Amino acid sequence: MKRVGFIGEGESETIILNSDSFQDLLNRKNVESVGVFDAGGIDNLKNYNTKVDSFIKIFNDRKADKIFFLGDLDFEKCLVNQKNSFYRYDEKQVIVISVRAIEAWYLADSVTLSSIFKKKYIYSQPENTEDLPFEVLKKEFLQETGRGIGSKVRLSHYMIRNGFSIENAIQHKNCKSIQYFFIKLFTN
Repeated sequence: MKRVGFIGEGESETIILNSDSFQDLLNRKNVESVGVFDAGGIDNLKNYNTKVDSFIKIFNDRKADKIFFLGDLDFEKCLVNQKNSFYRYDEKQVIVISVRAIEAWYLADSVTLSSIFKKKYIYSQPENTEDLPFEVLKKEFLQETGRGIGSKVRLSHYMIRNGFSIENAIQHKNCKSIQYFFIKLFTN
């Protein structure tokens, strides 16, 4: 069984990674999570940070085979530059950048959004939004349900409670960052 640790840029990433649906997916794919931590912001992934370093030590003590860092592209123009800006803590480190922001993965989950909006819903370009995906989701929720979504953390909890899953989102042909994450996680 492969053992992996996860460090998310913020709380939204850790909510996804700690979700029952994600943990079930890991179990079905013979992968064990040895922990999920919140880095407390992208700057803590880009620069040496003692808290993040302590997470790496915990993962090494737990014999992690890979350590995943999940961060957002936001308005950075180049994915490679964003990825290369992350501090290198360990040779087992795998950096996954969600294009624009982790909320693009929510936009890619047509199954869950269709259920929430009570109609067939597909957002064609979840990683190519004019505004950040969270802002797009705020507008979509207001238009489709007549109510807001609150904060990013509240949205994350709401999406998980209503069925968001990595497996749904990877089906979207225009969400390459989640597909990359899936491939890196489940292949050697």
